[in-house]
Amino acid sequence: MSDENVYRFKRYYPNGNIREEGDYIYEDNYNNDISWIGEHNFYSEEGEREDE
Repeated sequence: MSDENVYRFKRYYPNGNIREEGDYIYEDNYNNDISWIGEHNFYSEEGEREDE
């Protein structure tokens, strides 16, 4: 796996706090679904990390 295919995903609540984040990889030049790699973290609207 090369670093050029790894992307960082972040999504935010309307108040600006982070909602979720994680790293993912596309294989075969975007022709396949993404695969999450490593940790994928979720946060409450108040900004606290939620345990899965």
